[in-house]
Formats: sequence, structure tokens, C-alpha cells
Amino acid sequence: MNLSFPLSPRERWIHRVFFGFIFFIVLGFVILVSAQLTSRFATTDFRAQYTGAVLLSQGEGKNLYRLSTQTQVQKQFAPIRREEQLLPFLNPPFVAAVLTPLALVPFSTAYIIFAGSNLLFVCLIFFLTQKIQTRNASTDYVGIPLLITAYLPFWVTVINGQFSLVLSVSVLGGMLLLLHKRNWEAGVVLSLLLVKPYFLIFPLIYFMKVRNWRTLVGLGTGICSLIMVSFCLVGSTGMKEYLLLLMQASHWINEYGTNTAAQLTGFKFFQGYVSQMSISILSFLGIAWLFMRMSRTEWAQMPVLQVWSILLLGGFILSPHTHYHDLSLLFPVVLLLYRETYLFILAMLLSLCLFYAVPEVGYGAFILIFLAILKKR
Repeated sequence: MNLSFPLSPRERWIHRVFFGFIFFIVLGFVILVSAQLTSRFATTDFRAQYTGAVLLSQGEGKNLYRLSTQTQVQKQFAPIRREEQLLPFLNPPFVAAVLTPLALVPFSTAYIIFAGSNLLFVCLIFFLTQKIQTRNASTDYVGIPLLITAYLPFWVTVINGQFSLVLSVSVLGGMLLLLHKRNWEAGVVLSLLLVKPYFLIFPLIYFMKVRNWRTLVGLGTGICSLIMVSFCLVGSTGMKEYLLLLMQASHWINEYGTNTAAQLTGFKFFQGYVSQMSISILSFLGIAWLFMRMSRTEWAQMPVLQVWSILLLGGFILSPHTHYHDLSLLFPVVLLLYRETYLFILAMLLSLCLFYAVPEVGYGAFILIFLAILKKR
């Protein structure tokens, strides 16, 4: 599969100038927000992650997804007085287990450690991207680092203390392993997408379509292992409460720090016309139909970046719960568009401006880019 980035000298010059402009915007954003957060770490999304880690470290696994219990814990380090001000922990139990060591230190220290870990994941994204590139003679050792630096969702993830960069590493790592024909290992790595289950649906359909059974076995092994660990941590009651809480969260509007009506989802795009459930079902049926129309040979011959751009965009269109930091998962799409200079610049500007300020435009862009990449043969 060809993953080279054949840019002309003129296109490279346009990229460098554009990156320079975007770099200063991102740098200014990071400096401004970091200065504001210095004494207000408790206002970041990380307080939800820390709440889950503290509860699990205290042996409260069975109560991990009870909002009243989370509120009591979060009151100890965050400026909240009642349950409605809670920012709840909504990730699977195994995520709380990974974060448990952070509960041993104060919240502000844990935030700094977590932010530093996320910066390491940004470096790992650069390493994996370069590894993918080196499978071809054509590489861009200046443009790709600038691309990573200029991609604002990465830095929003770092500052907010979110988990999205780990999922980006999972996708890029899985892509690299697939290129090396290490299919079972790729499936295990990609199983981390269970943190955002909607992003697993279309990869599962794709691997069945191309009959990549070894990767499916790896995915199944990883998913089953993570589910078993989660059951051991919170029990069957805790898992039921987790699923119920996720269902409730998909309908929250200005509740618990969540507003599904203002996110990059179909609910915002079609608000007032159809329900979120209807949107998800129709999206799944439509995308699945497009997938099945393409032959196994067409999928097998498609470059891996194009495949994963389609799979990830399909997940975003289907997802009922998408924040700006989740756009970190779309980095393979940015890599693919990197070869289309002007389309790439438009997409980057959308990610910096319109995706953040006007969710309807962002969701519409998901659909248009998805169809454009799917049509590109």
C-alpha cells in the first residue's frame, strides 16, 4: 500500500508558510490557556479522570458510576457544591485502573503528570507517523512535525487532560502493524478503541469484508480481555450502571458539564427534526450500505490511510457524543488530505475555527469529507 506524500517544491513552500501561520495561532492558544489554568487545574476535564482513579483506589469499584458517589469525591478537590456541577467519569473501568497511580498524589500534581504523559503521546504520534512514511522513499521530515504541532485538537487534549491521544496512538500503531502484516497484534492494539465503542463498529465490518480473520481474532482477544478486567474491577452491577450512565449522557443538555446539542454530532445538525437514536440508526444503515456496495477487492487495494480515514469518519458521523478533543482521532484523515494542498488547508482551518465554533458546519464537513474520500479510488 502506497503511503508516500509526493509534494512539489511549490506545494511544500505553501505548506511551510501555512504551518508557520497556524503554529503561532496554536502557540498563542496554548500559552493563553496554560496561563489561565496555572491556578485552576480543577476546571479542566481531568477532574473526571481523577475522580474515577480515586474511587477505584479506595476500593469503590462497585460505586464507580454512581453520580452521588462521584460528587462526594470530586468535592474534595474541585469547586463544586452540588451534584449538578459534577463532571462525571464516563470512561470504561479499565481506564480508571490505568489512572489509579495518579490517585496517590494531589490533584494538581496528577494533572501535571497526566499532561506530561500526553505530551509523550504526541511525540509517539510523530514517531509512528515517520515510521509509516519510511515504508516509502518519499518523506517530509519538516512538514510532518509541523503538521503535528499545528493540529489544535492535540493541544486541546493535552490541556483538558483527556484520553484521546492514547486512541490516536492506538489507530496509528494498528495501521503500522497492519502494514507489517502483524495482523493479530494490530487487532489487540486497536481494541483500545473500546474506550469509544462507536469507533469499533466500522473497523469490525471492514475486517469481516476483507476477511482479515487474524486481525478480527486479535480485536476479539483485546476486547474480551478489557471487558473481563472491567468486570473484575466493578462487577456486573457496576457494568450495568456504566452502560445506563452512557445512555443517559447521550441525552444530557447542559447537564453535568455536557451539552449534546452543542457537540459535533448529528443531533446538533438535525436538531428539532429527528432523535439522536434515529440519527445513529440511519447513519449506521447508510454507511454500512456504502461499505457493502464496495467489493472485497476494492477494499483490499485501497491505501491504508484512505481506509482508516473512511472508518474513522464513519465513527464520527455515527457517534452521539463527540467533543473537540476527539478530533485527535482524525489525524489519519489529516495525513491523507496533506497530499491535497488546498483541500488540506481548508480542512485545517475548519478544525481550528468552524469545527470549534459552529458544530453544524463541523458535522456537515464530516459527511462531505467522508463521501469525497470514499469516492476517491
